[in-house]
Formats: sequence, structure tokens, C-alpha cells
Amino acid sequence: VNFAVAFQVEAGRFTRLRIAAGAVAPTVVGLDEYAEAVLRDPAAVEGEIGLVDDAIAPIDDIRASARYRRMALKNVLRHTLRELLEGPDE
Repeated sequence: VNFAVAFQVEAGRFTRLRIAAGAVAPTVVGLDEYAEAVLRDPAAVEGEIGLVDDAIAPIDDIRASARYRRMALKNVLRHTLRELLEGPDE
């Protein structure tokens, strides 16, 4: 899986957030509902992660199962967004 994030953070909150994910559907998918939820409330990084499931349609193939692709995308998104908000783990 892969993803791209365009963002701006001020005072520990996203003021701008766009997320696109690849290898989880036939074409690149914008995770607009999830990004909007996180913009409204930073706690949505965890609390609204189910919105990602609603937006993607991964397949099983020789490279990875659909289940693995879902899990991998959600894990890297949560980790990345938390790190962008809080700064890197030390």
C-alpha cells in the first residue's frame, strides 16, 4: 500500500489535510471523509479509522491479501498522522 498526505498543522491541530491511498482499490482513492473527520477533531485519527475501510476496496492477490492491505494502510495512517500532530517518537 502507499499513501500521500498534504497537510498543515498549527497548535497541535491540522488546519489542512488531504489524504490519497494507492494499491487499495482499482485506482487511487481520496480518503476525504476520514481527513474531514480528523480536521474537525484530532481524536478522530483513532476514533474514525473505520471511515478508511468504507473508502477502500482492496483485492487479494499474490502480493498481499485484502485483509493485510486494509490493516497496513490503517496502521501507517494512524502512526503518520499522530507523528505529524505530536512530533516524532524519541
